[in-house]
Amino acid sequence: MASPFPNNVNLQDRRVARRRASDMQDYRLLRLQDVLTLCAMSRTSIYDAIKHGQFPSPVHVHGRSTRWVSKDVHDWLAARILQQRTKHEQPQ
Repeated sequence: MASPFPNNVNLQDRRVARRRASDMQDYRLLRLQDVLTLCAMSRTSIYDAIKHGQFPSPVHVHGRSTRWVSKDVHDWLAARILQQRTKHEQPQ
């Protein structure tokens, strides 16, 4: 497979570019429907949680258009999972 980089780009620059590209996956913007599917929550529940500071706020991208940063949503999900697991593992 041919390299996506020109021959004059050194190996270190190629590694940095690939790492940055993979890091950008964390900052992909999600639509509301994607967030609803990922979190298995209703639209009302999402917006209530945002109002109470319990869910990441969306980013306003243009006019009335909003998106959620995928890293924020995934971090929130990971925290919820950890919270639930540690809650159930505590001795009585």
